[in-house]
Amino acid sequence: MIPRKCTIRYGTSITPNFAKLIDAVPPSDADFNSSVVAVEKRIIENKDLAKLRRPSLSAILSAISDQRALYLWQKAKIDEMGLSSFKAYMTDRMTIGTRTHTRVEEMLRIGHDEAKLAQIIDSEKQAAIRNYMKSALPIILEIQDPESAICEKRVRHPMLAYQGRFDAVVKYKDHWSILDWKTAPARSSFSQQGEDSLSYVSYVRQLAAYASAFNYDVRYENSPIAKQGLLVSLKEDGAPAEVYQISEDEMENTLGDVKEKLKEFWNKVMSSKQANIDLAYKPAN
Repeated sequence: MIPRKCTIRYGTSITPNFAKLIDAVPPSDADFNSSVVAVEKRIIENKDLAKLRRPSLSAILSAISDQRALYLWQKAKIDEMGLSSFKAYMTDRMTIGTRTHTRVEEMLRIGHDEAKLAQIIDSEKQAAIRNYMKSALPIILEIQDPESAICEKRVRHPMLAYQGRFDAVVKYKDHWSILDWKTAPARSSFSQQGEDSLSYVSYVRQLAAYASAFNYDVRYENSPIAKQGLLVSLKEDGAPAEVYQISEDEMENTLGDVKEKLKEFWNKVMSSKQANIDLAYKPAN
């Protein structure tokens, strides 16, 4: 039987995103029940399932999250600066984030050579990115064998039916951990509230989900199992980054929460018979 294809609109009605032509084939109950973070061995995905087009993790979590606060923030910014300026602002933020990730990866490749690290930081012409690099420096010096870090790789979960890209897998304080660099502005809820913010909960979900996918993905069979998470909040003023080390127990517990989110997503997809499914937030009339 040929699976149904569908395109999912998610995010907000102001700036919607699309997961295009995914195959509407959810994980089985057995796969939901048996999936963990700290797996014993990696597995090869069923050959029929491997042919399916899967949604990204970020698309899934966004599609079933309450986007009202984001919508209101977007609307307020547009009222303040106008639509074209808002789009330019968002493009600039995305560019800074992407460029920062690239430069921090270059720093990891250099290792603990502080002279070379200082040189590469000074070579960055954009002040915002240079400050984020300065913020990352103390953490990079604490990462063990940073040259062996696995950076910016795609993963696909053979059991839970999502894919995506993680920032890095590193060894930190004797634990292999999946790492996520965050470049949140100083006024963001995460920068101000840390573990008490809703963003923190969302970020830890991402870490647990990516760790599970990495640990199952047979393409990384020669790599260590990442049992912990490392959430690093880079500071736009160049101050040392804040580091949140997520324990193995918290990662496993959070994966349970992720699986509930995945079930909610697939319930919405499977309950619709439409080829185009609109899950983007829009205010009620």
